[in-house]
Amino acid sequence: MNTLQDIIESIKNNKEVSHEELKYSVLALSSLLFFEEQAIKKLYEGKVEKRNTFIYDPEFQMEESFHRRKRAMQQNPKKYIGWNNDPDNPAYQEFRSMAMKVADKVLNHKPD
Repeated sequence: MNTLQDIIESIKNNKEVSHEELKYSVLALSSLLFFEEQAIKKLYEGKVEKRNTFIYDPEFQMEESFHRRKRAMQQNPKKYIGWNNDPDNPAYQEFRSMAMKVADKVLNHKPD
């Protein structure tokens, strides 16, 4: 499988990529979006609570973001997401099913 960067470039150049490459690329990019969202929350929390630790530092978060994207782009997306986050992993599907049931209960809970 190609690297995430190769797959993205192929798509931009209107070249064919496999279904598997697309599948894992979407999952890798989804993972990157999640990490970026968490970084933005850390920056907001640091501003609101006036925290001074490095994790709330904008420069730290920018560097982390850059290195995270660089690592992702240089790997094949299936390797990047890993077996623990692979939809083909039965344990992942079991955990996801349980998490979806909990989320559904929380979201559909009616107070007495």
